[in-house]
Amino acid sequence: MLSYGETVHQIRVSKGIKLRQLADESISVSLISQFEHDKTQISIARFDRLLTALGVSHDEFELARRGTTRSTATQLMHDYMEPAEITTLLAADMSNPEQTMARQLVKMTQSLQTHYSVELDYFVQLQHYLWHELPAERQPDLVKKPSPNFPDDLVHYLRNVDNWGMAEINLFKYALRILPTSVIDEMFRILQKKASLTTQLPGYEGALVNVYYTAITVFVARQDLSAAWQAWQLAREFCQNQEIVSRAALLPFMAGWITLHAGERKKAQALFQQTLDIFNALGITSLRDRFAKIRDGQIEAYEKHIPQYWIFNAMNE
Repeated sequence: MLSYGETVHQIRVSKGIKLRQLADESISVSLISQFEHDKTQISIARFDRLLTALGVSHDEFELARRGTTRSTATQLMHDYMEPAEITTLLAADMSNPEQTMARQLVKMTQSLQTHYSVELDYFVQLQHYLWHELPAERQPDLVKKPSPNFPDDLVHYLRNVDNWGMAEINLFKYALRILPTSVIDEMFRILQKKASLTTQLPGYEGALVNVYYTAITVFVARQDLSAAWQAWQLAREFCQNQEIVSRAALLPFMAGWITLHAGERKKAQALFQQTLDIFNALGITSLRDRFAKIRDGQIEAYEKHIPQYWIFNAMNE
């Protein structure tokens, strides 16, 4: 992993930009040179000005700096969510992941003292908020009473951040279940506008469409099927525009999810089967088998009137 200064130097040289082209009244050529050689640090405001002058977003910069290595905050959040991911639940025969997640929440909360990040802070606040929504007997002792302003604070942040990178995309996805439909609609518009830079990075298209798929399950759980169809339409348009074959294969399945809750079980079964047939034709038997189990679980939950909500992550996880 490169240092911040090394990454600035690498990007600048690769673009053929001279030191004097980055300098302005707030940051001199000498200071930039010292920063690039790790001889000094600069303020966040100056760092932001450098990125603007280099023509890169924070996400692009972090991708260049870290490569495929996860940051400390990202790794902690991944470890927290992993027990609740569908692959893990299926492997454990849908066992309850709450105790494992509660222990990881302690680690994340403690980590904020030494590895602070805005993304991790909001994520931890969100998880405490969600835990607090559970019945008292299911809440671990560690759960803190959330700030009454938390949902509004998070929405305010998402509204006002300049560009949505992966941090903001994931925060929105994880927060979908607590946001009113009107706010989700607004966030969809912001997502389409502010994540335009993110779509230029390889592999990020799937993260964006997974927001729409997660939203569909939220709306279905609320029995707001009109909103679910609107989210499905956004997912279809995005898949068509970005030509994402693997995510597009899920479109019939998600339509089946909505159709099932509209009471059209036979039609829903046919839609579920379309996705399974696509995975089978592509030779992706692991995904075929995984979503066959999800289909069976959905039908069982529907028959028992149990609302289900899923967070969609990478297809290979």
